Amino acid sequence: RRARARALGQAAGFRLVAGDPIGARDIAREAISVARQVSATSEEAFAMGVLGWSEAVTGDPDSGIAIYRGALSLAEELGGVEGIALGHANLAALLDEVGRTEEALAAAIEGYRVAERLGVARTYGGALLATASKGQFDLGRWVEAAASADEGLALDPVGSAAAALHIARARVDSNQGRFDAAEGHVRIAGELRPSGYGQARLALLGAIIDLAMLQGRLGLIRAAVDGAIGDLVPTPRALPDPAVAWIAWSAL
Repeated sequence: RRARARALGQAAGFRLVAGDPIGARDIAREAISVARQVSATSEEAFAMGVLGWSEAVTGDPDSGIAIYRGALSLAEELGGVEGIALGHANLAALLDEVGRTEEALAAAIEGYRVAERLGVARTYGGALLATASKGQFDLGRWVEAAASADEGLALDPVGSAAAALHIARARVDSNQGRFDAAEGHVRIAGELRPSGYGQARLALLGAIIDLAMLQGRLGLIRAAVDGAIGDLVPTPRALPDPAVAWIAWSAL
């Protein structure tokens, strides 16, 4: 039964990443039920995280966030470094996903302190500082947004965390007229995660559009919008990422 709970949880996670939070929600509930029958706390925590995210993005953010926080509490009880750090990183990202920017920023800052304490600042800390920078930018705190992005980049991060930090820095540079610097960050972000990587790709396209709009480069805007539309090949029950709204506004 423990193996079944783990398999169900992973299946739910794959559904969520594939853009089907409704399907993920149903499978995650079954995984939690099986996990509780055999006191498989690790498997329960993982499935609760998937369920919490799914609930939050399908119309019940209060319930979803509460479930997700419950999963994080279980991860902290288990004491696994990766589970705790990942839990904090995803909590901040989830709060940002449902538009709770102030809460997302607070969670990202708290999560970064946890990542530092656990010795994983270079990996999970980079993702948390990227979320913090995004929140600060969205709240109009651009000096702080630039500082958070720079602090994250100074950690020499890799992969998606590095890409997110370069995207965050590009947004600040674009809107403060440092177009050459912004282009450099956008280029590096694209090289780190070139194509087909879900939310991060939409964020990159948003940064490209942001820069192009400020430069008056309509052809580049159209190309980026076409790229975003081309990526929207949802499963029957998929929900569009909120980043699509910014891209759609830019297209209009």
